[in-house]
Formats: sequence, structure tokens, C-alpha cells
Amino acid sequence: MAEQALTPPVGFMKVRLGVDPTFGHPVPGPIVTTLGSITVFTDQIAQNRVTDPYIPHHGPPPPLAATGSVTVYTDQLMTHRFLDSLTCGDINAAGSITAYAGN
Repeated sequence: MAEQALTPPVGFMKVRLGVDPTFGHPVPGPIVTTLGSITVFTDQIAQNRVTDPYIPHHGPPPPLAATGSVTVYTDQLMTHRFLDSLTCGDINAAGSITAYAGN
């Protein structure tokens, strides 16, 4: 029987509610999301989607998840992933190491 090679994951790590921070601005530093899906979970934590808000850091309105996967959707919204951007220009710096979403 031939051995099967393990293939690396395809796509980017999914971002989870209140867990996966951004790279941050000089002030206040990294931030996390404050809202996520109530029906889709990654590692038993609510999955983040494009338009979900992050902790406000420059006054209202709060920054929102701005970009995401064009092939994977959560609740009919693009799934927000590692290295996806926010409306304030920040970029997400972490995500699940067990769940990935493609481009």
C-alpha cells in the first residue's frame, strides 16, 4: 500500500470572536471582535464575518471586518480570516489553526 503524503491546509485561518487579535495600531494595540455568528462556530467559538465590529479604538464608529473569503461564507457573509483587513486599516494577526477558508 502506497503512503499518502499529508497536504498542507489551503486558504487562511478563520478568525474567531474575542480570541484572534489584530496586529494593532500604536495606540491602543491589538483589538478583537465584539460580535460573531450565532449559528457557525470554529473550535467551539463564534465565527467572524465581514461587517462584524471590533473593539472601538478611535472613537465611534467601531472598525468592521472589511475583507474575507470570496469562496467561503458564514451566514451569507464572507468569512473573515487571518491577514484580512478592517475598515480602520488594521489587519487580523491570528486565527484558528484547525479551520481554514480559501480565497
